[in-house]
Amino acid sequence: MRTLQTAIIAFPLSLGMLCAFAETIPTNRAPIIRVTASTPTRVNTTTPTDSTFISGKEIERSQAASVPELLSKKANILFRSSTGSASSGEVSMRGFGENSGLRVLVEVDGHKLNRPDMGAINWTQIPIANIAYVEVIRGGQNVLYGNHALAGVIKITTKKGGDPKLHLRAVQGDNHFEQYSALATGGAGAWYADAGADYLRDEGFRDHSLSWAKTGHASIGRYIGDGSLTIKASMDETYTQLPGPLTREEMEQDPTQSSNLGNQEINSTNGLITLLWEGDHDWGKTTFGAGYNFRDSRWSLSGIYARNQSQGFSLAPRIQFGAEENHIILGWDLFYDKLKHDQLTAPTHGDLKAWAELERITTGPYAFAQYEVLENITLSGGARYETTRTKNKYVEYDFVHTSPPFINHPVFGLVPNPNYDPTQIERIVNTNNSFQGIVNKDGWAAEASLLWQPTETLSLWIGYDLSYRYPVLDETAAYQGYALSDPLNENLEPEQGHGIEAGLKYSDEHTTLSLTAFYSILENEIAYDNVQNLNINIGATERLGAELEAGYSGKYAGIHAQGSLVDARFTEDSNAGKTIPLVPWAHGTVSAWIEPVPQLRLTTHYTYVGSQVEGGDFANEKDKLNDYGLLGARLDIMPTEKLTFFIKAENLLDEDFVSTAYTGGYYPGAGQAVQVGISMEL
Repeated sequence: MRTLQTAIIAFPLSLGMLCAFAETIPTNRAPIIRVTASTPTRVNTTTPTDSTFISGKEIERSQAASVPELLSKKANILFRSSTGSASSGEVSMRGFGENSGLRVLVEVDGHKLNRPDMGAINWTQIPIANIAYVEVIRGGQNVLYGNHALAGVIKITTKKGGDPKLHLRAVQGDNHFEQYSALATGGAGAWYADAGADYLRDEGFRDHSLSWAKTGHASIGRYIGDGSLTIKASMDETYTQLPGPLTREEMEQDPTQSSNLGNQEINSTNGLITLLWEGDHDWGKTTFGAGYNFRDSRWSLSGIYARNQSQGFSLAPRIQFGAEENHIILGWDLFYDKLKHDQLTAPTHGDLKAWAELERITTGPYAFAQYEVLENITLSGGARYETTRTKNKYVEYDFVHTSPPFINHPVFGLVPNPNYDPTQIERIVNTNNSFQGIVNKDGWAAEASLLWQPTETLSLWIGYDLSYRYPVLDETAAYQGYALSDPLNENLEPEQGHGIEAGLKYSDEHTTLSLTAFYSILENEIAYDNVQNLNINIGATERLGAELEAGYSGKYAGIHAQGSLVDARFTEDSNAGKTIPLVPWAHGTVSAWIEPVPQLRLTTHYTYVGSQVEGGDFANEKDKLNDYGLLGARLDIMPTEKLTFFIKAENLLDEDFVSTAYTGGYYPGAGQAVQVGISMEL
């Protein structure tokens, strides 16, 4: 509580001082903090960040079936899938391996979508047809975005109503793939609204890998003065089978087989409601975001049958004084996460074996400022103090007979108990595994950047960041059915790191170029230790890398390439100098298109992922996962501007590859697949 009180006292004081300073700032231009929807190219030369902007037009032309497919092709983001589906997977950025998705913040309309536990994000909750644009910001971004933004941020903005339109899309393909979507938009006066529905079904590349999702979404909003207020809601039902891992021999023999019998699965219902106010004023900007999401999932995995119910609330007021060259941002983020877990002895109607209730409150005030110190030279920076309070309670039961099946006879020894009744079972608390406690943690984030923009098309920048990440609920507490040596590890500390990066950006009407070099140190990275049977702070790690984005777009043809090189290593203890597992030394994408006439467009894309150490292999003693390259192509036929027929093929060469692996368990990636579809606007 002391740290929370300090934050509450410090924030109003800093607010008052910065507001006084803000009176001297000119406000004659529109503020630009990060890439916005009006950005004409993928690279923004006015911000000191390594970022990629994906416009709505690019999203429509990509014909992507899911957010993972879109981001892997358009932002060179690596996804590791345990189901063999391109519509699912754990996101990986900036050289993170195991549980990399915990280090990337995913926002939808300003609301954090990251789960409070180690579970993956439900990407089907975000229908691709409802996305207006996406911004990917790489590197530590904790000051403006808080927890999880250790490796980067993925900001997704969904569409909102406008001109009356009806957009329809239908796709079918191999593995009995089906996807159908409809989106209607409209408005009257100052009001705007939209509504849509989506259905996706995929039997999967592997046996017992069926998945489907049904999604409905709607929004309504109104322009009020110089601002707008928008309320959005979505709900979906999903089903996913888990085909399980294979051994190396099984993988080489037949990667489509499953180690399960189709009885390991997840059924879930998900909902998301967001409210967003955006206002432009003579003196600056105001935004107020609020969100609520819930998830109710029932799952069966390796003999564990459970139900998880989670809820998340967010409040994010932000105020900006000033304009483009000189401005100050003040904000306060508040998050509340609650998770309830019930574990049963059987899939349906089983006895309650264990239950847990966990709650977490996270709050973080922050300040960010930008000032043009000299003409075309801008200095920016800020700080955030964030604290989290987690309330943990877990109760596990043992089942014992009220009378034993055998008793000791004074003459005959152990004999059957004539009073034994197998139906009479008593449930008692296992005090060794049960726990209850409150854990408080806090962290500081800071950043500073210097940007030089000699021309409107060219900029150079250098920046530093101090970043952190809190452990998620089941990294600290053992309540999901998998026992840890310390059921409530209160000593597990947040990850804290330092990073420095420098970059060059160029962007004109046809050409984009971005080159970034980065070096980061994480002082107490978290990973699971097989020997201790515990998630621990494994010590210091370092990452040295470079990222490139280059593209040219002409009237009839274009090419775009993105690549990442990274060397990620342990720097302490017995594993010093060893490569961090599940971090490929290189990965990249190249896509090229040709449009000889407006009605015909051919696109090819190639993805390369370098070799990497298997998950859990801290000592680098096992064989590495092989590198692989995937070739794909798509043909779009556009009789009119509002009608498109397309056919696309993924993994044209049908290459066998491992998407991810952990301690000898291999998860194959998807093989060759062809899809055909139609997209139209009425």
